Amino acid sequence: MRINKRQFILIVLAVFLLGSAGLVTYAYVNLGGEYAKERSKTVTGQPEYLYSISTKGNAKLSKPLSVAVSGKNVYVADSANGKLAIFTRKGSLVNSVKLLKDAIPYPLGIALDERGRIYISIEVKGFYYIMVVDGYGRFLGKFPGDSSLKAGDQPVLNHPMGLFYQDNKLYVTDTGDHDVKVLSTADGKLLKRFGRAGYTNGEFMFPHGIAADEKNIYVVDSNNSRVQVFDKNGKFKYLFKPDKKQPLVIPRGIAIDSLGRVHVVDLAQSKVFVFTKEGKYLLSYGAGRGGEALAYPNGIAIDSEAGLIYIADRQNDRIAVFSE
Repeated sequence: MRINKRQFILIVLAVFLLGSAGLVTYAYVNLGGEYAKERSKTVTGQPEYLYSISTKGNAKLSKPLSVAVSGKNVYVADSANGKLAIFTRKGSLVNSVKLLKDAIPYPLGIALDERGRIYISIEVKGFYYIMVVDGYGRFLGKFPGDSSLKAGDQPVLNHPMGLFYQDNKLYVTDTGDHDVKVLSTADGKLLKRFGRAGYTNGEFMFPHGIAADEKNIYVVDSNNSRVQVFDKNGKFKYLFKPDKKQPLVIPRGIAIDSLGRVHVVDLAQSKVFVFTKEGKYLLSYGAGRGGEALAYPNGIAIDSEAGLIYIADRQNDRIAVFSE
């Protein structure tokens, strides 16, 4: 069949448009479209639910506890599967890494440094330690480094849970010792520890999430139903003050957004409370209907570059994504 010049131009144009549409779709899912269209401009701005990250089949998330963000990737402690799951911001699976060859670990907390190293607190066969892997999930080391240590004999870490990295230091909440430990990421040595089991200011009962800024360390004191704030030397400063009608019950994850707001995940109430850094209650989200509704959420990470909030929505086997 012969085609004239006009028909040829139309065919070329159609192919170009179809190819462009496919390229745009690919870019949106895998590369672009990774930024919240609308993000809060004031501290009272309400985060909005956007989408979920879950996947299917063998790569489906199962009871994820923690999440972290670095660059264009989202890193998930895929706890019940014993894996580290890596996604794009939009939720396309990059890799699902089996952390150990001869056992199934239970990843708990997760943090990343500026060099792309990933720190994961894990439990395996009754042992607790922090594993260090690269961006591809390849083993780099662990804290403590002595592999001959037996359960209960670890000199530094008893039951590491929440992790936060800052300035070559790894801040660790230890639910076994009910304290906070600060480790050097160069060699895993203990630099500082503060807190002990108890109910008064400066004491903890099963601390979980932890975050820090230039001046303060924010610790989620889970079983005491509160958030405590310390200076960088570990000296107690003040408590957050939740709304009297909406007290914290079992807070877990914590993260700070680009507006300086502190987001605190409450497992028992299946929602997130937002405070100023001074501890004043602002608002809550995540207790709505449909996709927004959280179920026993645990960890949280905020990508301020993209304006996105990632919540480890444990019972729903997903990462719930909200606008910042």
